[in-house]
Amino acid sequence: MVAVALGGTRQQDGSLAAFAAVTAVIAVRSVPVTAPGIAVIAWMFDNGFIVSRHARLAWHGTADAIRLGVLSGAAIIGVLAGWYIRAHDTRPAAPPSPDDRDGQPVPGQRQGTVVNLAEVRDLCDRRDTAQDRDEAPPAAGYHDD
Repeated sequence: MVAVALGGTRQQDGSLAAFAAVTAVIAVRSVPVTAPGIAVIAWMFDNGFIVSRHARLAWHGTADAIRLGVLSGAAIIGVLAGWYIRAHDTRPAAPPSPDDRDGQPVPGQRQGTVVNLAEVRDLCDRRDTAQDRDEAPPAAGYHDD
């Protein structure tokens, strides 16, 4: 939309370069399998708003094949750049979360409660049975609000 406001419909090559740059930046943060989708979506925006205007998609033959190729190349370059950056990242890894410590409790950290669903179902069944007989609930400390 910014490209249209800045006169991108008159300078389609500049708009294509801007879309290619945005495509590459998005692809840097993406996984390789998403590169074709990123390129196609960028082509749809370029074709619908810059080339055809008024959000209408249309195939313009060789020119659109070239545009799609440029955007696909930008997506591939972005994915490869992202892969290279992640492969050569020298920052230390984040410390493991409490769940990554092989089940060992973390000292000084509040531990969650393990719930056995079979016991919960049994408790609910006994509670329902007790209520049917007008008895007290089976579990100590149980409050039915």
